[in-house]
Amino acid sequence: MRKIILVLSLLNITIACSLNSKKNSYNIDIETVKSQTIELHDKLMLDMGKLLKVKKTLEVMAKDSSDTAQLSNTLNAINQLYSADKAMWDWMHNFDIAYRVEQDSITLLYFDSQLRMIQEVDSLFETSIAEGQKIVSKRMD
Repeated sequence: MRKIILVLSLLNITIACSLNSKKNSYNIDIETVKSQTIELHDKLMLDMGKLLKVKKTLEVMAKDSSDTAQLSNTLNAINQLYSADKAMWDWMHNFDIAYRVEQDSITLLYFDSQLRMIQEVDSLFETSIAEGQKIVSKRMD
């Protein structure tokens, strides 16, 4: 009888340790993904100034443009920059840094999805800024 109690006790301890280890693993993963998300957000906040500067330059160029094709390209670039800016604001308004539910796996899924979303915003920033800068530099030539 003592052996059975000892085996059951050891099994119980092993299961508890395993569950605790899994919970710690989730916590590390959650913090890692959350940290990556915040780092990318912070980078984009720094890029926001560049985005707004290019947008403002293009808006001035659009007012002075008499070439229809050039005006169309400039307005498209302005719209891309506006969309990137809006995507950033939309993401920031919906992001919940304190998000936490009982199931760590769901919390991890939330932060994974937020990281993917902010990566998409980053892509929009890079593309729209590059396109806008290309138009500005062509006009300066």
